[in-house]
Amino acid sequence: MLWAVSHLAEELEARPQLQNLPKADEAHIGQDVGRAFTALAAEWLDYVQYLKSHYPYLFSLVLRTHPLQENPSATVTAASETRAST
Repeated sequence: MLWAVSHLAEELEARPQLQNLPKADEAHIGQDVGRAFTALAAEWLDYVQYLKSHYPYLFSLVLRTHPLQENPSATVTAASETRAST
């Protein structure tokens, strides 16, 4: 995961701008972004599983606020409590 994120950062820093890149370069950057995102998502899922097992109150907060859902909110609702208990 660290290699993928570090490589992406180096690729982005090596370009003075990201507008008007050749299509091949855009594809290369896209692959790097995908690799980094996949690695980060896997680590995040492991972290969330750990929270679910060891810190259910933190797990509940993550379920309510993570950015991969339509309307993240820290507010506790009956629906969010049902999701946290499953």
